Parts: sequence; C-alpha cells; structure tokens
Amino acid sequence: MSLTAKVLLGMALGILLGTAINIGGLNTQGSWINIYLIEGIFDALGKMFIAALKMLVVPLVFFSLISGVVGIGDINKLGKIGIKSFLLCFYDSFGSCERYRYCRYIFSWYKK
Repeated sequence: MSLTAKVLLGMALGILLGTAINIGGLNTQGSWINIYLIEGIFDALGKMFIAALKMLVVPLVFFSLISGVVGIGDINKLGKIGIKSFLLCFYDSFGSCERYRYCRYIFSWYKK
C-alpha cells in the first residue's frame, strides 16, 4: 500500500471515528471518552506533534536562509534581493492582517 493511500485511509478512519463518537453521544462532559481519550491521549499527541514540527521547521528555514545568502556571493545582488524579500514579507504580513479583519467582520454575527 502506498503512503498516499495510508494517509487517506487514516484521514477517513479519523473522520468516521470522530463522527461516530459525536453522533453516538459518547463525547459528553465528564465521560471517560472525553476525559481520557480526547482531553488525554489526543491532546498529548497533538501537542507533541506540533512541538516536533516546530523543532523541524525553524532550523530548516534558518539554515535555508543562511545557505541562500552565502550562495549569492555578490553583495549588490544580496542588497537587491534583501529589499525585495523585506517588501514581500511586509506585503504578506499586511495582507494576512487584512484578511483576518475581513473574516472577523464577516463572521462577527456568529459571536454568542
């Protein structure tokens, strides 16, 4: 079985299991499934996965940037690319803030 098939199978089984737990009413406050499975095992595994992802991604991006800067060689090219990168980063950050404000405005009716 290929890796893609395994990932898709795992996703499908997770969706089915979660749906069965919620429809069956097993996820009520204080139930053993909620306490031990969801707030216990799933929460701990999720936190470990996010921590492992952070430990992998941050050094990878850092060393990719360093090797890119070292590989350019010419200081004039580095300045031009640095300015373009800074402007692109600023543009992306501004765009994400504006998208957040827009979504918050659109979904403000959903607040309880």
